[in-house]
Amino acid sequence: PDKRLVVIMEPFCQRGSLKDLIYHTTPSMSWSTKYSVRRSGLRLNQVQSLGRQVLEAISFLHNLDFCPIGQIQSGNIYLEGSRCKLSGFDNSILGYKPRIQRLTRQFQTNIDSAQFGHLIYELGSGRELTVPRPSDNDLSLVRNTQVSEVLKFIFWNENGDIPTIAEIMDHPFFSGVNTSQKDHWSHDGVKLDQDMKFLVEIS
Repeated sequence: PDKRLVVIMEPFCQRGSLKDLIYHTTPSMSWSTKYSVRRSGLRLNQVQSLGRQVLEAISFLHNLDFCPIGQIQSGNIYLEGSRCKLSGFDNSILGYKPRIQRLTRQFQTNIDSAQFGHLIYELGSGRELTVPRPSDNDLSLVRNTQVSEVLKFIFWNENGDIPTIAEIMDHPFFSGVNTSQKDHWSHDGVKLDQDMKFLVEIS
C-alpha cells in the first residue's frame, strides 16, 4: 500500500508483435516457450517495409528530442494490419532497461541505430543476435544477401562507426520504400517538457 506504482495500459493487438510474426506465434502463447524455435527470417519486401516504418517512427521521436529511445526490439513493435507501431519507449522515462541493452550499450552515441541493426538481423535471420556486432558466421544465417549488406553498413562500414538513423534511412535498401506513414503523423500537441527530456537523457 505504501509503494508508488506505475501502470501503463495499451490496446490489445491481436496480431501481436514483430517477434510474433518472426517466430510464427500469437500473443496468447506462453512467452517462456513460444520464441524457442528458430525460424528462417522474413521475406525481403517485409524486411524493407517493416524496417522503413520503424526507422520513420524512431526519426519522429528523435525530432521530438526523445533521444536516445533505447528500447528498439521486436517485442516492442506491435502489428496493426500492414503497419507496425513502436511501443515501449515510455520505459526509458521509467528507467526500465531492455535485455538488448547489455549488447548495445557500447554504442551509446548511436544506440538506437545499433538496436535497429539487431532488429534487422532478427527480421532477416529468424533469430536474435547474441553479440554486439554480427560475425561472418552470423551473417551467413541471414536469409537474403541484401539484408546482409545492410547489416554490414550498420555494423562494419568503412568509417568504423555506427551510422545515424538518418543515414540508415538514406541507404538504398530503405530509401525507396514508400510507407505513407508520415502523412498521418504530426508533431502538433506532442511535446516533452524539460523534466521528461532529462529522464530520457539519463536513462
